[in-house]
Amino acid sequence: MNLQVNFEDGSARHCRVEAGIVSMDETKHSLHVSVLSSGRYHILVNGQSLEVELVERLNGDAKRLKIKVGNKNQLVVVKSDTDIMLEKMGLGAKKSTVLKEFKAPMPGLVVNILVQEGQILEAGEPILVLEAMKMENMLKAPDKVTIGKVLIEKGQKVEKNQLMISFS
Repeated sequence: MNLQVNFEDGSARHCRVEAGIVSMDETKHSLHVSVLSSGRYHILVNGQSLEVELVERLNGDAKRLKIKVGNKNQLVVVKSDTDIMLEKMGLGAKKSTVLKEFKAPMPGLVVNILVQEGQILEAGEPILVLEAMKMENMLKAPDKVTIGKVLIEKGQKVEKNQLMISFS
């Protein structure tokens, strides 16, 4: 399987995965992945140990991911050969989805709400802080949005997929 992995710093890696061997930019690496729990993985690359957590699938897209490696968050976009070929042909999968709501990605406690109704946010701007499993998570706007209605309060407990904010 061939993949291109793009990172938020603008760098890209061309990867080929075959039977436990990953070639990144023509350099081969032995790879072993163990699932620690849902969304958490232990990865051994050439004897170097990494803990990786899938923080979020952006807009529900399996190819646009927010991951945590160690203590550092990364935005990662994974593209297959087909995705790259379609982009070159001008047929890239540009989605014109308009986001209407912001749901809790996990159960937790609302520590702080950083937006007001009517406020316009750019992609990546903070919306609120949610404490889950004794960690504070800054939740950010997935796209350019206008805050419609804030449906939660500071100090409120929320469940996974609970509607927190509607966009207008």
